[in-house]
Amino acid sequence: MEICQPRLGYRFLTGRKLDKQHLVVGDRVFKPDYTITKYLQEADIYAIMVASVGAELDVWIQEKRLANDIMEAFIANALGLLIVEAIVSYGLSSLTEKMKSYQLNTSNSYSPGYCGWNVREQQLLFSLLPYGFCGISLTDSSLMLPIKSVSSLVGIGRHIERKPYGCSICQRKDCFKKKEVL
Repeated sequence: MEICQPRLGYRFLTGRKLDKQHLVVGDRVFKPDYTITKYLQEADIYAIMVASVGAELDVWIQEKRLANDIMEAFIANALGLLIVEAIVSYGLSSLTEKMKSYQLNTSNSYSPGYCGWNVREQQLLFSLLPYGFCGISLTDSSLMLPIKSVSSLVGIGRHIERKPYGCSICQRKDCFKKKEVL
């Protein structure tokens, strides 16, 4: 933890369901597909939430790789993934608690690249945030830098219900997580 510099932020935007596969958030049209849209369509507002462990971990992992300390780099990489997911979990819990005082509910957080949502829509998501928000930038291929970063969309509203999450909601047949081990 002395290497990581966790960052978390969110921005609230108005939005609405356009149709079964599309949402309008701010002034952008997103196509997360019905698998995700059905969980976000009742939102009164949306929060774009981003989290990062910070660029410092990327630098440290690269130093380990260059020094041929592959095992330590591998472990640090795995820990970075766990830490950024913990930051997202904390952020969603904190946001949920804050919204309760307004008698509003929150959905789970859904990210581009998840459950068929095209990762290129990361560009649209970040176009609604100030440049360099939480120290995160995007490459042309929509990769977030620092690498251990997460972006997501959260629905907020009186009629939002938090539903099952994870592979149980996804209909993708080609996902590596759905392959059976023989």
